[in-house]
Amino acid sequence: MKLPPTLSKDDRALAGRKAVLARKVRSEVKNKISNSQISIFDLFDDSREAILRMKLSDALKAVPGIGEKRVENIVTGK
Repeated sequence: MKLPPTLSKDDRALAGRKAVLARKVRSEVKNKISNSQISIFDLFDDSREAILRMKLSDALKAVPGIGEKRVENIVTGK
């Protein structure tokens, strides 16, 4: 098994800040979806890395009226 790269303290701190920013961006987008400010389909045109790496199930759960079970049915095609 390949070991993760060894990062310096500065690199690790930078990666941590980048991760926090990505979580904040995804949270804001999910909030906008749940408040019907944007559509889930708007995410397909969004080129921000944080959004491109967002899980489809997380985006679907943000849509009003779609919960765990419906997301499971959508993803599995049932």
